[in-house]
Amino acid sequence: MSLSSQKHLRVAIIVPRFVKYFGEFYQFPLGMAYVAASIQQAGYRVFGLNLNHEFGSVAEIVEEFLVNNSIDVVFCGGLSSFLDEITAVFNASRSFRSNITMIGGGGIVSSDTKIALDLTGIDIGIVGEGEITSVNVLNALEHGESLDAVKGIVFRTQAGEVKITQDAPPVMDLSTLPRPDYEVLSFSKHLELQRPLDHHFLQTASDDRVPRAIDMITSRSCPYSCTFCFHPVGKVYRERPLDDFFDELEDLIKKYKINMVGI
Repeated sequence: MSLSSQKHLRVAIIVPRFVKYFGEFYQFPLGMAYVAASIQQAGYRVFGLNLNHEFGSVAEIVEEFLVNNSIDVVFCGGLSSFLDEITAVFNASRSFRSNITMIGGGGIVSSDTKIALDLTGIDIGIVGEGEITSVNVLNALEHGESLDAVKGIVFRTQAGEVKITQDAPPVMDLSTLPRPDYEVLSFSKHLELQRPLDHHFLQTASDDRVPRAIDMITSRSCPYSCTFCFHPVGKVYRERPLDDFFDELEDLIKKYKINMVGI
């Protein structure tokens, strides 16, 4: 990438601490890895912090990380069941610098867009798929443009009004998305901590059966329309080309020596 194409904003993507004790199994945040890859492809510097691999106070770790990397924008998110853990990240970010831009995503925002701003203290929420929308938000911030034209977000105006923009169109060809950046979120550490008796595996603990599992997608959304579902990645069902999936799988096997895939 040429220096002229490098953007000025420095972006942090922070994985909340899902585990109570170090070394416990947690679901690796594949969606955040996709967003990280898209932001990097757009020319922004991305710095990842996975709190599940760090000892100590969340507030102290986050603040030190933001200081050391001169962060301008913080991304974090996840499911509503992790509200406290996600909020801890944003609280620490705001304590670091009051005018830092905080962007949330995942089910916690998509399930209830208006209340998410108050619950988490974020400035901007990404509704639905995050790859393209996150880049559009950063581009608006980078150039000092209004967020009104950015589709698929919720934000609070300077007057204090909560504004929800038009829905972003779904990504119809999933093969056009950059492949997720697992490593920026410390996937190698996650891989080495996996154990045969973790609740996703439950298999005999022998040397040749130690899990080296990774999550991948073959589709997005769902072909059904259940009324109780808020469709966190849109209401249009899309399948990924199988050639694209298996090409990525072969690369992951070579890179990480994977022996198990979660679809």
